[in-house]
Amino acid sequence: MPFAELWSKSRACLALMAMLILTELLALLVPVEIENTSREGLSVVSSFGVLFCGAVLGTYAAWVGSRFGVQALRRVRGPRRIAATALKLLAPPLVVGASAYLLGYATAMYRMGEMFFPDPGLFLLSMLMMLGLCLGGLGLGLLFRPGPAITLSIVLFSGLQLFSLLAPGPVLSNMAGLSGCCSLDYGPNPGVIQAVALCYLGWTALGLFAICLRVRAMGKTLRRLLAVAGAASLAVLWGGGALAAQEAGSEQELSRTSQLLCERPGDGHQYCFWPGQAAHWGDWGSNIVSGIARMEEASGIRQPEAITSSKAHALATGGLRLDFEDRYSPESVMWELAMAMAVSPTEECLGGLAEDHVLPDIAAVDSEAQQQMWAQYDLLYQWWAGKADRDYLDDAENHELAELRDLDERAQAAWVRKAAAGIEDCQLVPLPGSQDGRGLSG
Repeated sequence: MPFAELWSKSRACLALMAMLILTELLALLVPVEIENTSREGLSVVSSFGVLFCGAVLGTYAAWVGSRFGVQALRRVRGPRRIAATALKLLAPPLVVGASAYLLGYATAMYRMGEMFFPDPGLFLLSMLMMLGLCLGGLGLGLLFRPGPAITLSIVLFSGLQLFSLLAPGPVLSNMAGLSGCCSLDYGPNPGVIQAVALCYLGWTALGLFAICLRVRAMGKTLRRLLAVAGAASLAVLWGGGALAAQEAGSEQELSRTSQLLCERPGDGHQYCFWPGQAAHWGDWGSNIVSGIARMEEASGIRQPEAITSSKAHALATGGLRLDFEDRYSPESVMWELAMAMAVSPTEECLGGLAEDHVLPDIAAVDSEAQQQMWAQYDLLYQWWAGKADRDYLDDAENHELAELRDLDERAQAAWVRKAAAGIEDCQLVPLPGSQDGRGLSG
């Protein structure tokens, strides 16, 4: 079976390429909150679309296997020719999948506005997923007639994807879950990664055993042994994947705050961190305590009682999140606190301000309300930055900062709290020294 003949008969490949291009165009058009999306998550969402990856790619491989695979494998003998024929059969779906993956990363870089390389671990896992989809679909095509094979592939692959979207636990086959919804507080959930790997290793094994069973050169006894070995391997791989998924899902659903280690050094704060970060706390805990104390003294604003490395614990308690993994000095702690306090307006807020206050004659320029919101953020940022590092800014270069610093400490702290709350609620706050509450920074 010549390679060119396979491609010329695989007209469905052209339709899939069109679907691929359409998918990426949609990925460029769909609005995404970039600030809350990791590079891996966005790249995977744009490249391995849920239905494209599961239903379309796997079903295409099943169609190739049922249409060409059975006849091709019956005519070959010898390991090398069998492997070469299997690669020819896998080539069309693999090329389509690889094109989706590469184009997806290009889309992600465009959306993020930066160049980056995929994480090696997630890259290898995504390659295993692609191979599993193609071999699994090919295996279904080799084991069943075209009608049942395509029906089974649609039901199994799209059903798996649908389950991954609806299940409250980990996303088993949507790679975006590995970098977002199925991560622990401080990194990817190893249970989810194990479940995904075992699941797609099972599909890979199914394809390999199906190829061996379709080769005429093997005797009946060897085929039966292969069938038994294949069934046992699938049971072990998929059973292990299901157990790993169940364990990871339970871990995701339960609160893990009971695992936090908490310290009370006597400064009125409770410092809670994960067990794996205990060594970092032992090395840099005193610097964190000192940095927070210095910032409270410099700003006159009390930091939250709970200081934690857990995002969930910080949200639940209204606490402040610090990573506890960097080599903190008191100065770096003060700077990190300043950056955490200097909240910035969201794109949704700025868009709303533009709609409400747009200048009709200068549509390309930010509206006056948007400029005031940026001035509010800029002054908030400069005030906190000045508290972290006194020599960072010069009052003489910023009239509003000088006006703010001329107020007494209580008035400064009150304006800072009000400005930060205003940015979070998308409300404009009068700047110090402005006459009508609409003054702009120079």
